[in-house]
Amino acid sequence: MISESENLRRREANYRPLTPIHFLLRSADVFPDRVAVIDGARNFTWRQYADRCLRLASALRRRGIAKGDTVAVLAPNTPAMLEAHFGIPMAGAVICALNIRLDASTLAFILGHSEAKILLANRQSRIPRLPTRHLPEAGTTAAISRSCIRTVISSFATDPKTSSSPAAKTSRRSR
Repeated sequence: MISESENLRRREANYRPLTPIHFLLRSADVFPDRVAVIDGARNFTWRQYADRCLRLASALRRRGIAKGDTVAVLAPNTPAMLEAHFGIPMAGAVICALNIRLDASTLAFILGHSEAKILLANRQSRIPRLPTRHLPEAGTTAAISRSCIRTVISSFATDPKTSSSPAAKTSRRSR
């Protein structure tokens, strides 16, 4: 006689872990035209939201971000920050979300300690002049170029009306 636990073993037919990225892609697949994000007068459907996250991931990979790299984000709670929480892991990187209320010395310490390869900042974020004493020296594996700290990538993804849709080109896994 076969025990119940043997019948319920994990198999491809009955088990698939639902990661946040899988959740996003499945939501875009199942509910493509339902509203996913509301920000004032702007709304994004699940399809648009997934597309924006995929574009951010693609942009990060084009900038040389690889699996395991850390990407720091300095932004308030906006759709761009939400997109970063999906787009950065889609690129294989690790997110280091920075609180916009932290002082410059603390931000510099976190950036150095996290070994972030790039800093993304929302257009409205004021990037303070960061003291360099906590930042790694150029040439070390943890180095962040000091010019990177002043780099601001305004809205992480471009306007969906003016670009082609990688989400539409990306084949979805079956449900």
